[in-house]
Amino acid sequence: MDQINFTLLEIVLKGAMWTIIVSVLSMLLGMLLAIIFLGFQKTPFKLISAPFEVFLMMLRGLPEIVMVFLVYYGGSQLLSNFDINLSAFTAGIIALALVFASYASQTLRGAIESIPQGQWLAARALGIGKVKIFFDIILPQMWRQAIPGLTNQWLSLLKDSSLVSTIGISEIIFTTSSVIKVTHQPFTWYIIAAILYLIISVVSNLIIKRLDRHFNSYLITANN
Repeated sequence: MDQINFTLLEIVLKGAMWTIIVSVLSMLLGMLLAIIFLGFQKTPFKLISAPFEVFLMMLRGLPEIVMVFLVYYGGSQLLSNFDINLSAFTAGIIALALVFASYASQTLRGAIESIPQGQWLAARALGIGKVKIFFDIILPQMWRQAIPGLTNQWLSLLKDSSLVSTIGISEIIFTTSSVIKVTHQPFTWYIIAAILYLIISVVSNLIIKRLDRHFNSYLITANN
């Protein structure tokens, strides 16, 4: 019995590994999309920015599970016309990344708009180029302002990763449900799943706080 339980626990732990992989890849793609979305939002051309605002509102308004189904089933149907197979893994990452990006772009937008316009003007008066101003002056401050919001969005993404179990990705919930079918002990195994989610969340928070401290130390050193 102990050997069976250990084997089943190993299956759930592998699911936890896939949860981390899906979440991290979704976050990386989501951050890239968030920066692109921010660019469309900040463009002075209303014909571009206005429709894009509506697009982002639609992304934020849809339940995450609906987004997963739309990307997987809708994407598979569309791409099949070009003989392209969309895997559940790819579709899950794209769906979660789109949801993450729709919120992260707003966080980045708020962070960049919180920086006083006078810093741009002062730097330009000193003859500093726009690219150097953005990367050396604006970007570090923007990330510092955005980290708390992005941390919350990462934790939401981590929990939302359970939704990809509905399209067959073997993350924590999928593997836990499979184990429950064998053991008929839902309470025990869902407690184990909850503990794994908590461990991943706590470790994520510790890593982010450490990075934040290093980032703040870098800014203080650079300013001195």
